[in-house]
Amino acid sequence: MLKSIKFLTMLTLFLVISSVSFAQFETIWENSAANSTLPTWFSASASTERGFTVGVVDGNERVFVASRNGGSFIYIVDATDGSDVGQLDMTGVSGGTFAINDVDVSADGEIYACNLTTGGLTSAFKVYRWANESAQPEVVIESTTFDGRYGDKFTVKGSKADNSLKIMAANGSAGNFVIYSTADNGASFTGAQVIMSDNAAGSSPSVDMIPSLGYLYNGNGTGLKYYDFGGMLEGTVDGAVIPTGTNAVRHFYTMNNILFSAVFRYGTGFQNAMVVELGGFSGEASLYAMTPTLGANANGNGTGDVSVKDNGDGSFTIYVMCTNNGFGAYTTTDAPLPVELTSFTANTTGTTVNLTWKTASELNNRGFAVERRAENGSYTQIAFVDGAVNSLEEKVYNFADANLQAGTYFYRLRQTDLDGSYTVSNEISVEVTVPQEFSLSQNYPNPFNPTTVIKFSTPENSNVKLSVFNMLGEEITTLVNGYKEAGSYEVKFDASNLNSGIYLYKIEAGDFVNIKKMMLVK
Repeated sequence: MLKSIKFLTMLTLFLVISSVSFAQFETIWENSAANSTLPTWFSASASTERGFTVGVVDGNERVFVASRNGGSFIYIVDATDGSDVGQLDMTGVSGGTFAINDVDVSADGEIYACNLTTGGLTSAFKVYRWANESAQPEVVIESTTFDGRYGDKFTVKGSKADNSLKIMAANGSAGNFVIYSTADNGASFTGAQVIMSDNAAGSSPSVDMIPSLGYLYNGNGTGLKYYDFGGMLEGTVDGAVIPTGTNAVRHFYTMNNILFSAVFRYGTGFQNAMVVELGGFSGEASLYAMTPTLGANANGNGTGDVSVKDNGDGSFTIYVMCTNNGFGAYTTTDAPLPVELTSFTANTTGTTVNLTWKTASELNNRGFAVERRAENGSYTQIAFVDGAVNSLEEKVYNFADANLQAGTYFYRLRQTDLDGSYTVSNEISVEVTVPQEFSLSQNYPNPFNPTTVIKFSTPENSNVKLSVFNMLGEEITTLVNGYKEAGSYEVKFDASNLNSGIYLYKIEAGDFVNIKKMMLVK
């Protein structure tokens, strides 16, 4: 299982991030209510467009939009400029609550579309296939095997040529999804139901498969979830990163093999795509950027879709469609993950908190604002640490926050790019404690060979001296000699160069003096 840092942000932070994250996308084209450029066939109020996709068919980059505005249609759009190209042949397409609801393209350039059924045992879930843009559709799946609502969204992966083709449909009324596979190059398909261990059931749900890891699931009301291939829940992304008002999911990898996901988000002020970095299958994620909102037309059922194209140069184009508001294409203006933060930790020394963080690579990194809050308090910036700007090597950063009162403290990093855009890290907490009295603990282990640890505490700032003596009273070494803040400490004593025997260690801190024995046995 992949491991990474868990990223937590406050939900209200989206209002701040949205104003700077748009700079990470360049709008390629947009057919939207926001720009008053909705196509004439795209409804602004009837919720007739809910699913779409991008893919390469016959060497052409296309966007396919499923529509039931005035009938059942799949519109063909040029993926490079958003212009209308035509429609697919819909001969024989019928049946279900909606005859056509979503569309996808396989790796070998064939077009698939599904209907929507709300009663899978009595009304067949159907999938059609077009060999190319001018072909007539053929029914490849017509199933009444699985009860439930299927077809709000579906996902097509792989190619029929090598039997890697998978067609995935999530159940909009129960916690499961169905995976259809082929063993005869797409001539027939066999369905297998995957039961989700937590019985999550969101509306307009979507499922995406990540080879060798498992599945991503996202639906209105559930949030983004991770499952293994048996349906066991592995993790849920924190709702402050991906709110439950999202659906659709498509994953992609950067050139550095970093896992990202695009989801559709809806709500007041948001009809767009969110792009997040996924740290692993235990729920870790951080917001990377959001595309501009497509409009403010009502989207009462919260439907929309996303698709992703790898441009092969480290950038990706995110395609997003929102019911009643349109669709558009947006390309990342730099390689995703400008700064790869691999760890962020804290430990205490007395009343000082020592922060350490590491980056695996950096691009246009101005630096890190270190922010702190007390329990039930608000974050304030306490320092700024310059970044390496550009680096492909691991970098280690440190900051010491000194002279703190006893209590619980929370820290986070606000990594800022040269253009002013930023990303907020995970939140970590640390407890600062102040002892109530001076103390010197018995060393451990004791007897020892050849090292042991000596602990001591001081309830106030003071000069401390910790020394080791032999039984003749001769000082052998001084382990500590200097000013120490109030707090608890531990010191390692290495007796590799000493003979077996009994030794004394003595602490002097203000008026406090204490001596204890320890035994070295070699």
